[in-house]
Amino acid sequence: MYMFGYDVLLVLHKIFAVFWLSMIPADFLIHRYMKSAKGKTGERKLISLWLKMLNMTGMVGLTGILITGVWLVFILPYYGFFRMTDNHWLAAKQIDTVIIMILTGVYFIPLGKKIRLSLGNEEETSGLTDESYANIKKLSNIAIITSVLLALNYLFAITRTMM
Repeated sequence: MYMFGYDVLLVLHKIFAVFWLSMIPADFLIHRYMKSAKGKTGERKLISLWLKMLNMTGMVGLTGILITGVWLVFILPYYGFFRMTDNHWLAAKQIDTVIIMILTGVYFIPLGKKIRLSLGNEEETSGLTDESYANIKKLSNIAIITSVLLALNYLFAITRTMM
């Protein structure tokens, strides 16, 4: 039963990781369309879609990774939290995840709320304010930083046996 539980948790952990990593290409594609729709009809819908995608992949991915990751550390005696001496790859992943959580709480959520409020009615055709575009740019930059951290986290996981 122990190994079955481990296998299920590990598969779930990987599924949540893939879901979270799907943010990277989705962000790239949607943001590309947003740039071409700037000031045009449909811009607000694209921005709203972008916000929903960032929100959904982040909530599901981060929550799933946290729950399954913590559970895996608890059931496997040779893993621990932030122990650089035995599993430096895991400690690096954990530190990376904490940084992502801080970025999410300090920047992602507040900027997302500001942008959502500035969108008003998605059907409006009038342009967004300069402040709205500045917030979109900031959130886009934070999304890029988060994507790099996610990719780094993934690399720690897949290269752990090489170190």
